[in-house]
Amino acid sequence: VLDAGVDGDIWYLVMDYVPGNRTLRDHTRPDTLFAMEHLVPIVFKCAKGLDHAHRNGVVHRDIKPRNILLADDNEVKIGDFGIALSTRLDSTDTQVVGCMGSPLYMSPEQVTERNVTSQSDIWSLGVVLYELLTGRHPFHATSLPSIVHQITTQPHLPVHEFRPSIPKILARIVDRCLIKDASARYRTCLDLAGDLSLVFDQLNLSEEELSGRDKFNIIK
Repeated sequence: VLDAGVDGDIWYLVMDYVPGNRTLRDHTRPDTLFAMEHLVPIVFKCAKGLDHAHRNGVVHRDIKPRNILLADDNEVKIGDFGIALSTRLDSTDTQVVGCMGSPLYMSPEQVTERNVTSQSDIWSLGVVLYELLTGRHPFHATSLPSIVHQITTQPHLPVHEFRPSIPKILARIVDRCLIKDASARYRTCLDLAGDLSLVFDQLNLSEEELSGRDKFNIIK
């Protein structure tokens, strides 16, 4: 997001132009999945981007595959901050609250209209990671009541059931993102990125894909 403003009755965001119309949604089917050495850096970059937003008082509230764009140089762009929540406004400021977002990617606290924090974005990114790994949604249902029931009460199937080659540490990362109690998830997206960086060694990623300094700073 480069800028935001109001022109008459129009509220607008100014964002990067990302050519190619490629989003992560293109890689959430069993026949279009990324190789893991490509997938992990993408989610790592998403976690770092969300951490930056959270540190600046912004909760996205609508993280899903089609809102994460892929540029030609494999850079990741998180788009559509249209329903983002500011955590730095006081009680006298007006914000749209309640059940906002895409139901299939909402956290348990979001679908039940409880307090939404950065942990809700972590849940949503966990759902995206699950889809990128398996080509399946962890809480798929066809009606809103069923979606709410799945998200709030039903455990997700382990990712190994669909893709046995997934490293165990990556499966544990998914499980931690999708804990229904928000306080038991990752405290920050930087913590999530730190755990993802531990997967890089197992996947033998090159220094070009993750620089030594970048990796050191994340662990730090």
